[in-house]
Amino acid sequence: MIINALALLESAQQSLVQRDLKEAEALCQQALALDPDICGAKLMLARIAASTGRIPLAAELLREVVAQDPESFDALMALAPLTEDSAESVSVAQKAAKLRPEVGFAHYQLGRSYLRAGNHELAVKSLRRAAQIDSNAAPVYHYLGVALHRSRKLPEAAESFQKSIALNPMQAGSYAELGHLFLEMAKIEDAAICYHQVAMYEKNPALSAYFGGLAFIYDGKLLDAEQHLRKALTLNHSLSEAHVQLAFVLQHSGRFEEAHEALQKSLDLDLPQTVIAQRNIAASKTLSDSDQNLIEQLEQSLEETPEAERHLTHYTLGKAYDDLGQYERAMQHFVQANELAQKRLVERGKIFDRSEMRSAVNDSIALFSAAFFEKSKDLGVESRKPIFIVGMPRSGTTLVEQILSSHPLVGAAGEIGMFTTMNNAPFRSDGVLQEAKQVKALAEKLLGRLEAAAPDRPFVTEKTPNNYMVLGPIHAAFPNARIIHCRRNALDTCLSIYTTTFMHEPEFSHVQADLVFAYREYERIFRHWRKVLGPETLVEIDYADLIADREPVIRRVLEFLGVDWSDNCMRHEDNEHPISTPSMWQARQPIYTRSLDRGKNYLPWLGALAELDNA
Repeated sequence: MIINALALLESAQQSLVQRDLKEAEALCQQALALDPDICGAKLMLARIAASTGRIPLAAELLREVVAQDPESFDALMALAPLTEDSAESVSVAQKAAKLRPEVGFAHYQLGRSYLRAGNHELAVKSLRRAAQIDSNAAPVYHYLGVALHRSRKLPEAAESFQKSIALNPMQAGSYAELGHLFLEMAKIEDAAICYHQVAMYEKNPALSAYFGGLAFIYDGKLLDAEQHLRKALTLNHSLSEAHVQLAFVLQHSGRFEEAHEALQKSLDLDLPQTVIAQRNIAASKTLSDSDQNLIEQLEQSLEETPEAERHLTHYTLGKAYDDLGQYERAMQHFVQANELAQKRLVERGKIFDRSEMRSAVNDSIALFSAAFFEKSKDLGVESRKPIFIVGMPRSGTTLVEQILSSHPLVGAAGEIGMFTTMNNAPFRSDGVLQEAKQVKALAEKLLGRLEAAAPDRPFVTEKTPNNYMVLGPIHAAFPNARIIHCRRNALDTCLSIYTTTFMHEPEFSHVQADLVFAYREYERIFRHWRKVLGPETLVEIDYADLIADREPVIRRVLEFLGVDWSDNCMRHEDNEHPISTPSMWQARQPIYTRSLDRGKNYLPWLGALAELDNA
């Protein structure tokens, strides 16, 4: 009898090799009918069941094998990834790794089981062991990267994903995970490169188009992004994340009704993107009592939201309660949002250094005197194309750019940030000038970016707000360029920073005392710029004046720029220029006064920001 069963099992193995699964399964069943205890037949049936999508059957067969033979390494290894019970997965994987500690794949499987169970530290330990045994296994480094990411060890996670890619350069999954990680580390250009690689290697056409759209979003090419996302949805209309990202593109292009439709489609799918869609809906309109259901859903989602994203829901709920006039409750959520966001900053090694900012201001004041500019006026280029719009974040720079770029002679480049972010810039981080040829090289590079942004306009705005720290180098590079300084009430400015989520948040934005310090340093350096930059170079706009009566303010700025009046500047909400800042919705609305003296609503709960009242 046993001989006949074994012969049937051997024939089943041959059928399996030939991919005749139906015949192999029938032969295994015959073998079991002759000998119900033959483990080899159950193992083979489990493999066939798993490969044909019958996971529960496969798991049950493997449990029977383990019950008969608790030391069946093959059964334990096969059962670990198939069982729905994460505790069982860990238990059987531990047994397998204990039976064969020299097998790297056993530690790899144990690491993945720990990941499923949410035990990220033990996952890292097991996957590191797997990598020691088999240093050429790309999947090991992929999942080690996942475990390190979830353990908030971001640089190590990036290194692990990069090792996985080096071992398997066509692995779309590792590029995708690395792209997500780079986004979290605020390495936007690197993330875009990774997403382009995913689009190249991903075999699923809908996912390939989706990641192409994601890549173009972070390249700043919204038209290309929209085309790819619509292609993804044509191929797979149930791709919820594509609806959400399409809404993002439409919002930034000012097409809010279309964006709401895309978000609603994501909500209708009832998939993991639901909370993201809800956040986007809440962020892109003024909520009222009729939106209580949406607010309740966001409140209920907090516990289920991954910690890495929970701060975003708190920001959204803070904004929701602000819309409803429930300011104490709003501040409670804003405080929690900032505590979580600050934790994320620290994890990325981004810690605000007051002494560093103070030294930078001191150095700029000492170096960039009126006499310095007189001596260095030949360092830069003569072009008048750039219009630099500066000020603290949330001071109205986006609104001013929208107004000015509504003029037929003025284009908009958004926030290039070349003077503050380029490692090879010809200025040290404290703003001290180096070689003259490097100054011109940087100026010409920026001119190229401005020309590309608006090739048909003689003037182009660059509105990186914190360029106020490097106006010395900017004026040296562009002595004929115009600078517009946007000012806003101190308390309203800092409260707005504190209650807003940014793609690239200032390091001082989450701790109120740091915010106050940074604002005082901003005031100090601008007192200096007023002294050394003449009225032909610098004009200042008060946000409150612009909101109260915009036409005289706009006329004054256009006169300063040397361009004629255009009625288009009074209809900035019709400007279709893409906006990539948190003000994308507000800057497309008609001028409204609700944002004036907003801080007064929060006086009882302000904490350190209270000292800015009446500042």
